[in-house]
Amino acid sequence: MNLFEAILLGALQGATEFLPVSSSGHLKLGAAALGIEEPKLLFDIILHVGSLVAVCLIYRQAIIDLLKGLWQGSLNLLGGKGLKAALEPSGMRLGLLIVASTIPTGLMGLLVKDYLEGPLISLPVVGAALIVNGFVLLFSRRAGDKQGAASQDQEGQQSQEDQEGQENAPAKKVRGPVELWRLGLGGALVVGLIQGFAIMPGLSRSGLTITTCLMLGMEREQAARFSFLLSIPAILGALVLKFDPEVFMGSSSDVVIAYVMGAVSACVVGALCLLFLLKLLRQARFFHFAWYCFLVGAIAIGWSFLGQ
Repeated sequence: MNLFEAILLGALQGATEFLPVSSSGHLKLGAAALGIEEPKLLFDIILHVGSLVAVCLIYRQAIIDLLKGLWQGSLNLLGGKGLKAALEPSGMRLGLLIVASTIPTGLMGLLVKDYLEGPLISLPVVGAALIVNGFVLLFSRRAGDKQGAASQDQEGQQSQEDQEGQENAPAKKVRGPVELWRLGLGGALVVGLIQGFAIMPGLSRSGLTITTCLMLGMEREQAARFSFLLSIPAILGALVLKFDPEVFMGSSSDVVIAYVMGAVSACVVGALCLLFLLKLLRQARFFHFAWYCFLVGAIAIGWSFLGQ
């Protein structure tokens, strides 16, 4: 793999990591289209680190608030103020929800990762998974429509309550002390379980998790925020478990430069695509990526059969 190929694959990974079209699936398709070997695991992990940097840049304030909440909640707990005070900061609750979602994802990854490596994942399989991913994205439109109707009803009800007096308004029902953004521990476990399916090349992690969050009643921007913050422990986990510094440092200087530039490419393109995706979410146009998934999936399947 030369420098140009590394930068190109980095840009492809950065774009598809955040756009709901499966980065792993596109890396396989991109490598096949370029006529090169499938990217090595080390290179794939380094590209994901570039994507991680993009997430940290775009959501830097959310990450700071998360860390502050975890710190304040821990101080409240250690100071003997009780569990209620410990869970009061929203950052603490968000951190617990991220941990809850990460657990089923990690378990699924350990159980099925050996079945998703090697020749079992062929181009027709990736193409079929992309088509399934397209249908998942269509569900996001239905969830968004329901959410919009519910928001209008809620605004109308709130307006009526304002007229009657806030003191007479009924109290909001809270499902649990950890709940945040209409997401409780049960919902977080569901999101984590669904995220685990994204280990399959062709299924988009962001597409699956954002759609699931929307179906659970979260608002679009909150769903995206939770989804991309949830990617941080997943990428860090892969980095800790699979990154071999000896292999990286033992590589030639040309390979190291190619890997680093690939990560930079993934970071820059990823940040731009993440901003673009957030804009589409606000405009309720997230589901339009379904048509792209249908097209690319069909091309991958047709290409594999024509090549035989």
